Amino acid sequence: MLKLGLKVPSLFQYSLPSLNYGSLINLHPLSIHQRSIRAFSSQQIDGRSASSKMKKIIIPIPSYGYGISSFTERINRKFVVVDKTAYLYKLLNRTDAAIVFGPRRFGKTHNLTTMEAIFRRSKTWWHEKCADFAIVRDYHYEFPQHPVLHFDFSGTTSPLGIKNSIRSKLTMLIRDSGFQEELSFLIIRYQPDLSDEAFLESLVKIISAVSEKSQKGVVILIDEYDRPFISLVERLLVEPENVQSFANNPKIVEMRNFLKKLYEVIKILRAQKNSKE
Repeated sequence: MLKLGLKVPSLFQYSLPSLNYGSLINLHPLSIHQRSIRAFSSQQIDGRSASSKMKKIIIPIPSYGYGISSFTERINRKFVVVDKTAYLYKLLNRTDAAIVFGPRRFGKTHNLTTMEAIFRRSKTWWHEKCADFAIVRDYHYEFPQHPVLHFDFSGTTSPLGIKNSIRSKLTMLIRDSGFQEELSFLIIRYQPDLSDEAFLESLVKIISAVSEKSQKGVVILIDEYDRPFISLVERLLVEPENVQSFANNPKIVEMRNFLKKLYEVIKILRAQKNSKE
């Protein structure tokens, strides 16, 4: 039987009658590419042996798109996609806030981008591109669209880097909200060199303004929420002199305090949202 993950050359060890492509059936139809390859047949072809003639066959070969975590990109480029929307649908109906733990390369980023597509993409988009996904087929979700803030802190090792990332995403949020003219003054004043308190206070103002204008709650997704702190620790531990005074290292203290303030502000935003309901 042809197993998933075999390289194309491995196909040559199989005779045509023994090839079985049933293992591909469970893959989403969008993930299958029809690719033309040539394979030897152990049977006689026109009275001659397989070694003297090739037979052209069409075999569905899945495209995995290794390293691409974006759900929307995988769908658009027809890569293999594992449908986890049933679990995400249940999560959405159980809580309005969640933190997901798991080992690296476990699919957390893919899940977040799927969640982003659930809130950002229209019902028409889902029905056209993902009609066989559980959230469409089984749960008949209506896909109400919301403004989405999707942060990725994987490339930052300082509070300033996090501030720049936040400001960039907030600029995109205002642009995509359709209220750029009314709210652009907020982003002009919103500069990374502000104090932590002033910066985070402005963060609350911008998110609240977009939510009020759109009459919809702003969805906040944070990928690699602890990566800035972990990356900073790994970088500092390279230097032996940093080990002794590690806990009191100024950079560690600065990062820890900023992240604590940031996530406290997000908790406040959640409390404000719940109080209005």
